[in-house]
Amino acid sequence: MTVRLSRLAVVLGVLAAPAVLAGLAHNASEEGGYDFGAAWNSLYDGSNAGRLSGLEVTLVLVGAALIAPLAVRRVAARPARQWLLTAGLCAGAVALGTTKFPDEVPDDWGRSSFETLMWMLHLLGGAVWLGGVAGLAVLALSRVVAPADRGAFWSPVIRRFSAAAMSCVAAITLSGLFLYWGHVDGPSQLFTTMYGRVLGVKILIFGALLLLGVFNQFWLHPRVDALRAAGDERPLRKLLVREFPPRRDHRRGAARDGVAVRRPLSSWLGP
Repeated sequence: MTVRLSRLAVVLGVLAAPAVLAGLAHNASEEGGYDFGAAWNSLYDGSNAGRLSGLEVTLVLVGAALIAPLAVRRVAARPARQWLLTAGLCAGAVALGTTKFPDEVPDDWGRSSFETLMWMLHLLGGAVWLGGVAGLAVLALSRVVAPADRGAFWSPVIRRFSAAAMSCVAAITLSGLFLYWGHVDGPSQLFTTMYGRVLGVKILIFGALLLLGVFNQFWLHPRVDALRAAGDERPLRKLLVREFPPRRDHRRGAARDGVAVRRPLSSWLGP
């Protein structure tokens, strides 16, 4: 599992460097295109903005380099794994922070420090949440967990990640409210400006994901755990289809010996 996740982290870390340069090149171009020469020359050019941009590119590559040895099984099995993972995570977190650190001496240190803290909560919360989902997806698709161990593995893993994800959601929500107050002048701008429309779509997506997470954490997952504790070892896909059919099945159950029998979801989908 460490090997699979480390490979994903290295690929994303390497791709982050040209992504940062592309953003800098777009901002440096006066014609709306991409000036990669100007973007490259702006790194460590002596200005505070150049230092921050240079640190961002450098630290994402350093983080990828720290994680890269863990893509080899023999290294991933050694005690140094935890140190390399921690160092890579710290490098990535600081690289993310450089995008919002002030590049000029602020006039109001208190407000500037608080706004930077809110940005860090927002960015780190989103990074941990999305990164965790990507990692779980890679583990599921790669089938690195043996079929006999999937029931015992996925239940505690998803519950542990859900607890971390809820903390991230709280951080994103609190920081998002402050950033919304600072960047949007009233709810009407959610409909009348391009920035507001994009923000509105983001809020809708975030709300939908939040509802799905709450449904999974407090309704679906406890019921699946109860079935597992009772000895039900069916694969999760079959378990969900057989035990949690659509609500309309309760109303359309066929009477059999005086008892309403629910039709499984597969019967609605056809052969």
